[in-house]
Amino acid sequence: MENKKKSLARLCTVLVAVVLWFLIWDLIALSIDNPAFFVGVRETFSAFSDLINTSDFWITVYGSIKRILFGFAIGVLLGVGLAVVSHYLYPVKAFVSLGMGVVKATPVASVIMIIWIFLKSTAVPSAIAVLMVAPIIWQNLMDGYDSIDKGLSEVADVFEFSPVKRFKYLTFPALFKFFIPAVLTSVSLAWKAGIAAEIIAGTKESIGIYIKDNKNMFESDVMLAWTVAVVLISIIFETLIKFLIRRYKARGT
Repeated sequence: MENKKKSLARLCTVLVAVVLWFLIWDLIALSIDNPAFFVGVRETFSAFSDLINTSDFWITVYGSIKRILFGFAIGVLLGVGLAVVSHYLYPVKAFVSLGMGVVKATPVASVIMIIWIFLKSTAVPSAIAVLMVAPIIWQNLMDGYDSIDKGLSEVADVFEFSPVKRFKYLTFPALFKFFIPAVLTSVSLAWKAGIAAEIIAGTKESIGIYIKDNKNMFESDVMLAWTVAVVLISIIFETLIKFLIRRYKARGT
């Protein structure tokens, strides 16, 4: 009963927060008072309702998701692989650390423009997703390796744990705690950076190009409707990953 009350209280708090943000949104629209540049909540969601009833919308969303999730998956694999190699080979760690630092310090827009020089516009969102994700995964896993208890490592040496047993009981639990936050952070970053890449590179049949085109045509209601779609998809990604993590932890207990 107590848990139900807490859940209801959280739900009410979230709803109040949403209403307040919508109110702020409408107040900004009223202060600008120019539908060509910015519209309110009602106009935006009316345009969004029209969008989701078209086949072009779903085809476009599928295309953007496919490109960016492909880059996200490659970024995760690259980050994990480089972290493992970096842990065992210090020269690799020094080399990779410098590269990751440069990527993280460079503005996203600059990275997109540089990549666009070498790749087609359709490949830019995937590439930028890789570059946004890999440094986060790599850094968090390196921190995970550093967090491994030295005392427990010595105990594993004394009892002559096999490599598999050492990984299962010592290394994996330490890395997993750092890997999960990295995935949750990077999936949102990859999605937002990927959409930005679509806008800048003008990727055909993408969410980004529709945002860009509708902005240029001063159709702010449609532009904001596409932006709402971007936000909702990001929330869905995060929620799905959290659900899968909870399922995995439940199976492990």
